[in-house]
Amino acid sequence: MKKREQNDFALLHRAASLCRTLSDALADGASAESASGEEGRRLYAATLTRLEREFVPPMERRDLTAIAERLAETSEALVAAAQTLHRTPRTVQTEGLVLPAARLKACGAALEALIAGLPQIAKVGRPIGALEELRKAVRSAEAEIDQSINALATSAASAGTLIARYAALSSIRRAAQAFAAAAETVAAAAVNNG
Repeated sequence: MKKREQNDFALLHRAASLCRTLSDALADGASAESASGEEGRRLYAATLTRLEREFVPPMERRDLTAIAERLAETSEALVAAAQTLHRTPRTVQTEGLVLPAARLKACGAALEALIAGLPQIAKVGRPIGALEELRKAVRSAEAEIDQSINALATSAASAGTLIARYAALSSIRRAAQAFAAAAETVAAAAVNNG
């Protein structure tokens, strides 16, 4: 490894930071640039390239690869959700969309904290606290999404508005599911390497 080159954990942390930045932007109603999705894929490719060249313990290569893949998928899901919300008319963006998007902000912060603890995974065992914080944030986001979707059933809004809200909620749900998949991948890595 060259002195200026980032190690595997630094690349994973940059990917997690990107997810946090994207979830913050989504919650704040900012549009996500397609470059952000490209950044997630670029970090994933950089991690794979590093793992092919050399490997630095304490984690197994397949676990690092799986985590990098989940982080790339999460960033792509967040970009897609932000783009869907950005295309959704302002009149449709009621609390039924704003609150579920805001819940993803907590998911982003919890994921970043979890990934930051990966280098110590073999020393301190399973990152139970950070992992549970992410799972809790995901459950909260999913509950908010379910509540918003249930509210659509009784809404008196026009068909176009209902379809737009449902599409936006579906994209937010995909992002929440990507966070959940990332949590479970880190949990599996903790078991394999803890």
